[in-house]
Amino acid sequence: MNHDTMRPYPQPRKTPPWVRRRRILMAAVLITLVFPCVIFVVARAVSERKFAGYVEAIQADGLPVSATELERWRETVVPEDKITSLFPADEADETAVDLYIEAAGMLRRLYNQPTLNRMEELTRQFEEEGCFEETDIEELGANLAANKEPLALLYRAATRSPGRVVLDYTQGHMVALPHLAGFRTNVQILRMDAIHAAFQRDPVRAYEALVAAMAVVRILGAEPVLIVQLVRCACVGIIFDTTREVLAQVAFDDSQLAWLQQWFSDVHIPDEFYYALIGERVFGIMAFENPAMLATADEDWAKEEYAVPIVSAASALGLYNREWDHYFSAMEELIAGIRLPYPEAQAVCDRLVDRRLIRNPPERSRRRRHHRPPLPELSKGLYGFTRLPQAKARDQARASLGATAMALGRYRLAEGQFPETLQALVPEYLAAVPEDPIDLQPLRYRRDEEGYVVYSIGTNGVDDGGLASDVINEGDLTFILRQRLD
Repeated sequence: MNHDTMRPYPQPRKTPPWVRRRRILMAAVLITLVFPCVIFVVARAVSERKFAGYVEAIQADGLPVSATELERWRETVVPEDKITSLFPADEADETAVDLYIEAAGMLRRLYNQPTLNRMEELTRQFEEEGCFEETDIEELGANLAANKEPLALLYRAATRSPGRVVLDYTQGHMVALPHLAGFRTNVQILRMDAIHAAFQRDPVRAYEALVAAMAVVRILGAEPVLIVQLVRCACVGIIFDTTREVLAQVAFDDSQLAWLQQWFSDVHIPDEFYYALIGERVFGIMAFENPAMLATADEDWAKEEYAVPIVSAASALGLYNREWDHYFSAMEELIAGIRLPYPEAQAVCDRLVDRRLIRNPPERSRRRRHHRPPLPELSKGLYGFTRLPQAKARDQARASLGATAMALGRYRLAEGQFPETLQALVPEYLAAVPEDPIDLQPLRYRRDEEGYVVYSIGTNGVDDGGLASDVINEGDLTFILRQRLD
């Protein structure tokens, strides 16, 4: 081998330092730009999959997760209000809803705020003192006479098929409910008409006013929207108080009392808040999917212009994963728990608060801007839902007390006096003595020389001997009748 012909191996070139620095800089820039994008894409995929898992679990239970599904579910699953069958429906183009909305519009124009306040003041005065001065009765009658036209519409509505206010569920928590305040006003003016008739010793008109007020409630029973059901319960409470006040002044015959008894027996919807919470969860899903809805659902963020992009970015980065855990876990337990008897349902809510799965928001009066949460939250609104077992129990107690009071009135018509015990009403007037939804014991009853008191121990769980209170969740829930027995 000729070593002279052999060529040396080429020596590697040395990379100039400035080239190395440039490459390192470009690599750093590339990593800085690409790595966050990778993290963003991965976080978004994980976040979307997590949210989809919650939605799929709800769908697997056959429950709605969108506005379209909620509407279809309402039509096929949520039962119509049982009390609807108590009201004869004339064949007419107009429905009760049409007449109620028209009457509410008239009352807004004719029934100005000072007049409304004065009429409510008179009824509150009557509740406190148990009587009216002659001048008060005349003033109440004059105000009612000025509203003959809307009152006539309300009486006519009781003879029409209910109809329905069609709600736009696609608006989520911001769904428009302009009819609710008007419906409650309709019940209030019928309450005043019934009380006025009772003091005029006109049992026929008092009964007709009660029936007309009771007819309003049937419009609200089948809506899976929480505020609608809360207004319904409030209207039932107004009618319950009115019935008690009217019966202290006039007597109804057996057929009238039997009809009222049937209304009270059917008016409570055991699953009203169950359906409403399912609807609220649908609105929650829609809010989590739509940053604008989520921002407006949080009162602390509703007016912030930059809330939507913040929510969008936070959701994509998975910053809402913990919020979803809180919201969906709490809603699942609330929905299951609200169908339980009151003591167990309230225990479920108390445990959610103890575990801080539901947090008690700070008092509004103590809130300051810098105390606002870093992101819009939906779960903080769940604290109000922990009071639903109490609202449900009060609604059920009013229905049971009302039905029992009507049965007591029928017994007195037949026997000439009220019974010594509620068991005497069974089986002719009641299938069984209704139980108190608070402690699941029979309703308490006491007869005295002037009448009787039948009561539930109230949501404070303490038997106060039939003493009521103006403070909610204090005292007993009572139906007290003070009427001469002759």
